[in-house]
Amino acid sequence: MIYMDGRTPNFVTIDGVSAAGSILHNAYNACPDLCMCTSTGSCYVVIPTTTSKNPEIVMYPHCDTNGVCFFAAFISTPGAMKPYDNVGQSYTDVLQYDTNGARLPITDPSYVRVASVSCKGCPITIE
Repeated sequence: MIYMDGRTPNFVTIDGVSAAGSILHNAYNACPDLCMCTSTGSCYVVIPTTTSKNPEIVMYPHCDTNGVCFFAAFISTPGAMKPYDNVGQSYTDVLQYDTNGARLPITDPSYVRVASVSCKGCPITIE
């Protein structure tokens, strides 16, 4: 059995070994109505691109120094996520890099801290 113990690096590894998985928005109709929500109830959808490829979202498990664990959603291909209700901040792949082109630490607020994921749209109802 493999499980995540939270001891992942503060920076995303190039090889992607620490990633829990990725979601290609609407790839092969596998997840046609992707929704990702935070623990506070803010939910985000992927903004489709104008190209044939939509953004790939990688779920990166991490626990901060206070022991709070989460999945950070990093956008590994060009694209963006926006609030499903159009209220609040949008997240883009560009904002997840510093001015020198290096990826920001996973604890940076440029990553959505995902608590739940659905392929059936927003908001997510957990019963």
